[in-house]
Amino acid sequence: MGTDSEGEKIKDPMKIIVPILLDTSIKSYDKIRIILLYIFLKSGITEENLTKLIQHANIQVDSSIIQNVQNLGTTIITGGGSPSKSKQDRKHRTESTYQLSRWTPVIKDIMEVGAYSTNPVYVLQICGWKVISIFITKHSNVTTF
Repeated sequence: MGTDSEGEKIKDPMKIIVPILLDTSIKSYDKIRIILLYIFLKSGITEENLTKLIQHANIQVDSSIIQNVQNLGTTIITGGGSPSKSKQDRKHRTESTYQLSRWTPVIKDIMEVGAYSTNPVYVLQICGWKVISIFITKHSNVTTF
């Protein structure tokens, strides 16, 4: 995440997304997806920046969708400094990808670790999802996925 179609790192993603957010022909749900992708890339943004993005996109009516994603365990609002939760480094993949899709789902990493590891806590460390934490707590005798 954070690379263009040639694999180069995007220096300033804000310059790319603001014209899209200002475009009135783009649906509000697509604008919300773009804002969420930007938030995921940055591991959370300040409330001030989120407010500006919502105003640029003119999606005040549907802005609660973005806040509700935080209930899934994702950091949306950060305190202004660095995010409180550091991202786990993911395996670099050299598989061929499509030009418009260079993203590999986290579940692929989880399944690979689950298939080759006998330690479910390691899977939790890679993913950090609350659901897996609850699963491991309730089923403590589970050793692999």
